[in-house]
Amino acid sequence: MFNPTTSRFASKWLDSHEPKEYNTAMSKPHYSTPIKPMTNVMVYRNLTKRCWSIKCRTTNRVIAHADNIQMVNVRFHVSESGRQRVLRERKKYVHAGAIGDCYAFNPSDVNGEEMQVFYNPYKNSTFVDGVGNPVKTATHATLDYYGRVYVVSNAA
Repeated sequence: MFNPTTSRFASKWLDSHEPKEYNTAMSKPHYSTPIKPMTNVMVYRNLTKRCWSIKCRTTNRVIAHADNIQMVNVRFHVSESGRQRVLRERKKYVHAGAIGDCYAFNPSDVNGEEMQVFYNPYKNSTFVDGVGNPVKTATHATLDYYGRVYVVSNAA
């Protein structure tokens, strides 16, 4: 098995897998137009490109790909029919994502407890927190380069 830290190609592999610095409200460089703040989008993890695909909700088209993205007024959506197809065929299909508005915010300005959110169609029918409680909405969400989703809910 390939171990990137001990291989003689380690430096080349690590250089190519480092997160790139992009403005969180901007798309990757191969897309010329930035994403406008407060654009209503659906964001899902693109496993082929190892990034987040950003789909505009009005045109229903992918408008950008990003390594990191910040969103507000987030709702987590899972298509039950898409989930059943994944369970039946044991293949990966796009059927879940975060719906909300793109907006770059300063995480230190957000009040509330931050938690990580997960989704696995084979274990849960919804997005869940670390304990297993369902998570439907959040006021702020940060989707990072490594595929992790962190949310803050100001329910208190």
